[in-house]
Amino acid sequence: MTKENLPTFHKWGLKVLEHKRAIIIALLVFGGFKVLNASLSRYFSVIEPCDQPCQDAMSCDQLELTLEIAPTEIELGEPYYLWYRARLKNRSCRRLEGVSVAGFIDSEKLSKAESNLWVSVIGPDGQEVKRHPIPESDGGIAWDYGSTKGVALSTEGTIYPYQPNVKGIEQLWQSRKMGKWSFVSLAPGETLETITPILRPHRIAATSIRSEDGGIGHGYRRLPVENPPKFPSPPEGFNYLDRYSFDRPGTYTIRAGFTDEIYVYPIYSRWDSISPWLQSIFRTAQPALWKSKAREVNLVASPAIIEVTR
Repeated sequence: MTKENLPTFHKWGLKVLEHKRAIIIALLVFGGFKVLNASLSRYFSVIEPCDQPCQDAMSCDQLELTLEIAPTEIELGEPYYLWYRARLKNRSCRRLEGVSVAGFIDSEKLSKAESNLWVSVIGPDGQEVKRHPIPESDGGIAWDYGSTKGVALSTEGTIYPYQPNVKGIEQLWQSRKMGKWSFVSLAPGETLETITPILRPHRIAATSIRSEDGGIGHGYRRLPVENPPKFPSPPEGFNYLDRYSFDRPGTYTIRAGFTDEIYVYPIYSRWDSISPWLQSIFRTAQPALWKSKAREVNLVASPAIIEVTR
């Protein structure tokens, strides 16, 4: 039987034998590449050791929330500001990203509806003390729709003692290398802390702002106050907790919590020693090693206690 008369299967077998050397070389090269890639990935994906109690950030509590309140004793009916300091610490050996900062820089957002950080006040009767609404900022004045520069319309209205510490907020964003967003990154052992506002009494007046395309938008302007009432200076590291009425003596319990979805990234000890193009190759070849993992966080800090006396 000639070669031409062989069945198709046998013809295929003969062709394989004719190219067996090339096939064996290709298999060896492919197998060698897989072994080399696996070995290098294993070498460079060694997790950087650290002394934090939560090693992997997925099977343990990777964040710790603490709350301080000052003062701890106040008199009934006296005007005052209550101050809070919140700290959120990364107690894992992973980099955590997408951590919300709203309640740490703006006390007006301390609610479950507006921020991932929330505070609640429980009175002596066990009931939650409601926060009073924000007073009218401009005294109910009308908008100046004819203004091209957002001119303030009134110098009357509520006096606000404090305003956001813009410089401190910018330093926070720059140190976390996240840009001007509402979220930051926390390295192992790093802490996110409350930013203290600036004592600068002012009023807020409604304005209109003409945009570059000629449209009119709503805005506001902070107006300085001459001879303002005396307000307490913010304690370092604290923000103000206002608009609560403590109308009965007794013990008040103040609780804080933090609810968020964060992203967990491994930190490899040898990773920075290789070039960017090798890093991209390893990420492509071993995507599971470099992919972030999302984690739901639901923390409640140990409660703070204040005593209200007559």
